Amino acid sequence: QQTATSEILRVISQSPGDVGRAVAEIGQAARRLCDADHGVIIFSDGGAGAQERWQIWDHIRGLRPGAGEVARAGIPSRSVQWVGPIEAWQAGNPAGAARARADGLTEAALLAVPLLGAAASMGLILVRRSTARSFHPRHVALLEHFANQAVIAIENGRMFAELEARNREVAEALEQQTATAEVLEVISR
Repeated sequence: QQTATSEILRVISQSPGDVGRAVAEIGQAARRLCDADHGVIIFSDGGAGAQERWQIWDHIRGLRPGAGEVARAGIPSRSVQWVGPIEAWQAGNPAGAARARADGLTEAALLAVPLLGAAASMGLILVRRSTARSFHPRHVALLEHFANQAVIAIENGRMFAELEARNREVAEALEQQTATAEVLEVISR
């Protein structure tokens, strides 16, 4: 756990703008250390309303945009564990149930933890076992720890993107001022 945590923090510090890499590292560690077969991290890019986009890191399918696939209402407000038939868990999500059946699941154990940012829930981290075997309380605590690291990585990525946008704006303003100064110098001659 300590090795995984230090590796995640190293990835976050070395590439603050690469949220996908950090999230993938967190997801792999969470899946491995929670003795799960599958791991998913779903997170928002922070946009408002229709502009909001979701990213999904899926242990099997990789990081991909998930616009329109996730409703904020489906994100738990605290840790949730579920064990039993996959159809019962996926009752409100026929596409998810079909994907689970395609993965060969009839019974499963799921553990989901929200990614809680300063303002609200930013997404969730979920690990799944292909057998109906409950997760231990230490797995819940561990997944909550990884959720906190994911929030740090996502918020750092957002701040880095905002900083880059501001730097571009300042560079453009400086270019405009330089061009204006050159024009004024020509006029004054």
